[in-house]
Amino acid sequence: MKSAGRRAEDRVERWLRARGHLPERFPPRRRRLTKTPDFRVAAAGGDAFLLEVKTLTNAQPSPGAVMLKLQRARAQFDAVNQGRHLANVLALVTAAPVGLGAVLADVARGPTTALRMVDLVLGFEAAGATVHVLHRAPASRHASLLARLGAETAAGRLSGEDA
Repeated sequence: MKSAGRRAEDRVERWLRARGHLPERFPPRRRRLTKTPDFRVAAAGGDAFLLEVKTLTNAQPSPGAVMLKLQRARAQFDAVNQGRHLANVLALVTAAPVGLGAVLADVARGPTTALRMVDLVLGFEAAGATVHVLHRAPASRHASLLARLGAETAAGRLSGEDA
């Protein structure tokens, strides 16, 4: 039986593939040596980005729980992308992703740097089929890629989901 985290990863992977992206998991040997993001994604249009999937099980996760997920994702991105040559994209899977927008806005105004290492945060509804852009880094050098990924969420629906 798959864990909730693995089901969330599979779901996000299907969403990426339905949009013409090619997500690849890091090789098991690399994952054993260091924590890595879940995917390196070859995006349609020739760009690439890293993607980490995190699940939040509470219907209304606390700011502390969100910060913990951000810090863990940051460590995973840093393990393979210290020069920030690729965009860092975080997918949060939760019951009510829209509510995370305000939490992330508060985090962005705070003194911590965890959110500054993430170029884009997408929110996936755990029981639905909608995807939301929750945060986009304002001065990312990957702005054109982020704009395309954000536009893809405008349709909102997850492909191939049993909603």
